[in-house]
Amino acid sequence: MSKHHLMIRASAGSGKTYQLAVRFLALLAVDRRPERILALTFTRKAAGEFAERIFYRLAEAAADDGQALALGAEIRDAVLGTTARPGLAPGWPGPLPAARAEFGALLALLVKALDRLAMGTYDSFFVRIGRVHACELGLGTFHLLEDAEAEEEQERVFRRIFSRLTSTARERADFLRAFQEATAGRAEVRLTEALAEFIDDHHQRFLACPDEQAWGSPERLWPDGDPWPVVADWSAFADGLGKAIPPEWWGRQDAGKSWQNALDWIVGYWAGKPSVPAVVTNVIKVARALLDNGEGNVTNRVSKTVSGAEARWFGELGGGLVGAEIRQRLGLTRGIWRLIDLYERQYADAVRRQGRVGFSDLTLLLSQAGLGREGVGQTIGFRLDQQFDHWMLDEFQDTNRPQWEAVHGLLQEIQQDPDGERTFFVVGDAKQSVHQWRGAEPRLFDEIAADPGWRERMVEWAMDVSHRSAQPVLAMVNRVYDPEQPWMRTRF
Repeated sequence: MSKHHLMIRASAGSGKTYQLAVRFLALLAVDRRPERILALTFTRKAAGEFAERIFYRLAEAAADDGQALALGAEIRDAVLGTTARPGLAPGWPGPLPAARAEFGALLALLVKALDRLAMGTYDSFFVRIGRVHACELGLGTFHLLEDAEAEEEQERVFRRIFSRLTSTARERADFLRAFQEATAGRAEVRLTEALAEFIDDHHQRFLACPDEQAWGSPERLWPDGDPWPVVADWSAFADGLGKAIPPEWWGRQDAGKSWQNALDWIVGYWAGKPSVPAVVTNVIKVARALLDNGEGNVTNRVSKTVSGAEARWFGELGGGLVGAEIRQRLGLTRGIWRLIDLYERQYADAVRRQGRVGFSDLTLLLSQAGLGREGVGQTIGFRLDQQFDHWMLDEFQDTNRPQWEAVHGLLQEIQQDPDGERTFFVVGDAKQSVHQWRGAEPRLFDEIAADPGWRERMVEWAMDVSHRSAQPVLAMVNRVYDPEQPWMRTRF
């Protein structure tokens, strides 16, 4: 009979690990083929805790009548559903385990399939695919780099870049120039350590999107042209601004003094300059309206309505600062691309082409192969598709685009299952997406929810009751992360 997919948006402390385990046990109770369930998470620790909880609950239920009754009730609710939670198969007509002997049989079934269980990390799953399908992927035999080895290879690439034997003076100069552009020229005590940290922070994002035009392109950001004024000389601008709008223009002594401090700050302005005066911040907020409408309210202890020449000066100030900051960041982004591109070309030649690959290399290769799609990916996808009927993805908010593209084609087979027997389960919390620096894409939740192919059998469940944190902590988190808050919409 048809079963439901399930998407859980689970807040911290709401019982996510428990729901993962109960879902697995519900699938085991209904299908009795544990080797057909694929459960992926991000760390070995999380995968171990997940597997331990499943075995422990079954062992408890097999040894104690009370535990058997309790677990039987939990599985029944997970399969049939309740008013408080959606079920896997609400109309399930078959028997469900409730006695010690039945849980003993399920435990024995699980132990018997131990060598075929697929509970682990994304990385281990991708390595498994790489090992089995190395020839199809063009890998031949390859050596997987663990963390320490990967660091050694990175240092070897740096040495290669700065070695006179393997790079020209121009190439070395280009690399250092790109690093200066990408870091805004900040001085570093140890260049190698700074480079390693920088590469670690940005390499994943580069691999996910190597297109130069996607990095700091003014044309992409402003298809109709740069909308912000350009101030060529901030010292001269501050002098003209001070004459057009002198401190006494504000009327109040304290307001005039703060305006004079702001003018002094503007004189020495550079993109990225800290400690922005409050009055300048207020001007920035209304700059677009001043430029477009020629009038608006500017606040400096007191609020004043400005128009005409005064509005133009304030508009040029706020708009010039906004434009300067954005242009500087576009330049930084282009510098990041140049730096990572130079590094990546050396890395590909010195490491990857020698059959030495890291986890990110395998992920990228599989995403490019497009498992389940045409060509090599379709061949590999067909073989993998025969292995798993149920997919469970944990900590989904930390999934990056290449990881998703690597498995998306396989999940389409689940999506298009004509009998509705195969299922997809995803759980996570966008508020806990702390790995966006390496390309994590929490918006995948919304993409799946909006996909018509999933919508027919997909049930969404918001687990928003935390059993871990006090209410004041939760209230603060909800206020910060609530996208419906007007102030959130204006900032993000």
